[in-house]
Amino acid sequence: SDLLMAVNRLPELEHFVVVRRFGFLDYKSNTLDELSQLLLHTREKIRQLQSKGLKLMRSQVVEKGYTRNDLI
Repeated sequence: SDLLMAVNRLPELEHFVVVRRFGFLDYKSNTLDELSQLLLHTREKIRQLQSKGLKLMRSQVVEKGYTRNDLI
């Protein structure tokens, strides 16, 4: 799917955070705290990586012709 393709095109850290935060690719969903312990970053850094990853995904999906409403 276009969504999985967008996830797989993310840079390594953003990919890891988005996949683990939202449970993509058969991973369970993790909290910001769990990921911050796993990656040895602050919760804020994990939140920033998540935000950057979602922004990159959104731009990739919009390039495919989807609108914001298509993604909700």
